Amino acid sequence: MDKKGAIDRLLAADALDIAEKITGESIHDDKSAATALGMGLHMVLGQKKRELLKETNDTYFSMLVGEFCAVLIMNGFTKVLTVPFIGTGYGDDQNVQEYFYLFWNKDKSILVAFDTFNDKSVNGAKAYFNWREYEGQWHDMPINGGGRHGGFIGESIDAREGLIRYIERMEMGGEFLKKWESDPFLWLLHYMDTKEPGYNYKAINKERIKLLPAEVRAAINTEG
Repeated sequence: MDKKGAIDRLLAADALDIAEKITGESIHDDKSAATALGMGLHMVLGQKKRELLKETNDTYFSMLVGEFCAVLIMNGFTKVLTVPFIGTGYGDDQNVQEYFYLFWNKDKSILVAFDTFNDKSVNGAKAYFNWREYEGQWHDMPINGGGRHGGFIGESIDAREGLIRYIERMEMGGEFLKKWESDPFLWLLHYMDTKEPGYNYKAINKERIKLLPAEVRAAINTEG
């Protein structure tokens, strides 16, 4: 099996489900063999995914910020917004310089949003887009959204693991819309935004959209 095929299988694998099938026991029993086996398989599969994704210049969990940005840039993304903020890092009393970034792929109209953690690694990361599958196709990717405008429209995926491979597979079974037709649930917040009492995510989203270049705002079908 080639590396991309192996990555597809690993991304779809569920270590706990595999453990239950092997042992015939439930993972909900903390003392079961399935629980112990599942945890072990999760670690093994996670390490193998990391190795293969790194070899193929793709994203993987706990990736260093510089590496993550490099993968995006190599695949047609451009940084369109940087928001510095002070975070807690590993301790609540630490003042760590963190960053929230937005990257844009103009050819596919994909917006990637992510923040840093402890100024070293990627914390949360989402890719937002409009994607419609070709008629008669069937997808098995973890895409949120769909069912509008006469056909399936995918709207977001977790960008922390296998982003580039998911994009490749999506292009084989559908098309990215240059101008968005639906409005994905955007979460343009970093981890410190949510610590503010009574924070308003809609207002924060709106302010950050206003900071984007005009061509990006036009493509995502909003002027902020």
